[in-house]
Amino acid sequence: MTLQRMGLETHCAAGTGEAFALLQKNSYDLCLTDMRLPDGDGLAVLDYVSRNHPNVPVAVITAMAVPRTPWPRSRPGLSITLPNRFRSISCARWCARL
Repeated sequence: MTLQRMGLETHCAAGTGEAFALLQKNSYDLCLTDMRLPDGDGLAVLDYVSRNHPNVPVAVITAMAVPRTPWPRSRPGLSITLPNRFRSISCARWCARL
């Protein structure tokens, strides 16, 4: 993935449970999560990061250009929403700004 080519260390979680476990054990400079996860959703990850790691920016990937679910873009901790088919260079640029 582009982030690894940028020299960033990455961890991958298959769902919210694994994400919460990784977030308890490690410290991170950023969090990139999908909206849909097998055992929950990216908003649960966003809320967890906002409560427990308030200085960590979070990007949520969503299949919708504008999410239909009623959640404000100004949700605490949310730094950016990325469309499902975002260009990896867009994500890399966002990460590089952090």
